[in-house]
Amino acid sequence: MMGPAHSLSGAAAWLGVGAATAAAGHPMPWPVLVVGALICAGAALAPDLDHKSATISRAFGPLSRGLCEVVDKISYAVYKATRSPRDARRSGGHRTLTHTWLWAALIGAGSSALAVSFE
Repeated sequence: MMGPAHSLSGAAAWLGVGAATAAAGHPMPWPVLVVGALICAGAALAPDLDHKSATISRAFGPLSRGLCEVVDKISYAVYKATRSPRDARRSGGHRTLTHTWLWAALIGAGSSALAVSFE
């Protein structure tokens, strides 16, 4: 899955939440729906932060490339520590840690903490 597909799935997920709240009788104001879709589209790129040629890894030049290298090393270390004999051998961490529920929870908690600190 490439960057545009990740972004599209993030935006679609938010629009699904918007549809569910509308069906429950509590529709979101249109600015909340639009901004939420944009935020989710960007956040959906986070799982590829462990791949050097991913959209998010190239988005902010040396800063995002450096972060990508750190996340890749952490992901690969977690893979090596948790690898079972049946798992295929890998040379990097792509699609290991960053494609798990744990990563999603950490990114969500970190983003929430960052947002609260700038309140």
